[in-house]
Amino acid sequence: MNTLRTGFAGGGLQSMGDTPPKVLIVLEASGGGTGRHVVELAEGLLTGGSEVHLIYSDLRTDQPFRDGVEGLQARGLQVRRVPMRREPHWSDPGCLVQIRRYIGRHGPFDVVHSHSSKAGALARVAAAGCDVARIYTPHAMRTMDATLHPAIREVYRLIEVGLARTASDAIIAVSEFERQHMIAQGVPAQQLHVVPNGIPQPPPVDRAGVRASLGLGGDETCIGFIGRLVPQKAPERFVAAIARLAARNPRMRGVVVGTGPLQDDVHARAREAGIEERMIWVTDRSGPDVLPAFDILAMPSLYEGMPYVLLEALATGVPVVATDVGGVTEAIEDRVTGFVVPQQSADDLVQRLEMLVTDRTLRASMAESSFRKSLEMSLQRMVTQTLQVYRSAQRTRLRRDHPLPVGLDPRRAG
Repeated sequence: MNTLRTGFAGGGLQSMGDTPPKVLIVLEASGGGTGRHVVELAEGLLTGGSEVHLIYSDLRTDQPFRDGVEGLQARGLQVRRVPMRREPHWSDPGCLVQIRRYIGRHGPFDVVHSHSSKAGALARVAAAGCDVARIYTPHAMRTMDATLHPAIREVYRLIEVGLARTASDAIIAVSEFERQHMIAQGVPAQQLHVVPNGIPQPPPVDRAGVRASLGLGGDETCIGFIGRLVPQKAPERFVAAIARLAARNPRMRGVVVGTGPLQDDVHARAREAGIEERMIWVTDRSGPDVLPAFDILAMPSLYEGMPYVLLEALATGVPVVATDVGGVTEAIEDRVTGFVVPQQSADDLVQRLEMLVTDRTLRASMAESSFRKSLEMSLQRMVTQTLQVYRSAQRTRLRRDHPLPVGLDPRRAG
């Protein structure tokens, strides 16, 4: 058993460094990048010898998450489903009670680590008074959403700051950009830790075979989009960019991988622009399965934390053109591994995409640089840094709850 972790036995005053932590992970947004993050974190914790429990909502989930959880149950992951909803809902008090009862019946836990805003609120309140380190990873705070009405954004800000100050031992940002955003909202800087997402290196893939399965010709340049078809991801920007490029680049195709509430609208926009035959729509395969077919990845999002699709593109050697949001500039080095464009500039997005469409040598150079960059953003690093946050939070609780006598406390010396 790996014993590199600190002692976490129900918050007890045991010596540091002898027992892996017992961790309860709670999340509401169980699909997409957040779901993947939780599955891979849980796997890393289990591999290191931790006892890991998972509470999640099955109202917003996807098949990769369900498959990942099922595989980890065979390795000892203990699972409970609680039907949390993203927006405020009359069922929230009942969900809170269920989480509280789970902590009481299956604890004591050393760490309760909540992910996404709703689970972050419910789990931190439910764990109050349980002598447990309360950790929260928002995966892009709701206050980063520029489409929210200012009054609604202020309500979310007050909730986030209030919980940070009264119910959190540590908060994990997935990028420095997100950390700075949270400080600007009023979250105490001393509570914040930056742990960027990480991914395992992908296995070798038959690129030609993946392209053939999508119907792409060997001489066609493929620009891809991966993500849920929701306002945050701005898929309409992708369709608009492909429409502008199509006339000048007859051997170019656009691929959209994902589903969501904007699906009908995005299809209609493609029809209206006369490019429906230039588009490939993928709804039954995951992003990583299709990504090797791409020559370029476009990510025109309105806001992000540290999206996995960027890390996957780096590891696959696919140049990226992305809007300047979240941790994009921490993953994408402008003009080296891709291009970063201003948030509201459709012209810049199209211009950078066209540079890559027409310059095969530039694409190859960026692909090589992308792969080298991906080696710095490993899954093992993410798990190790998360454990360091757990240790730090537990030590802080021990110092706060069990202060040293005056003569031994260096803060009171002299």
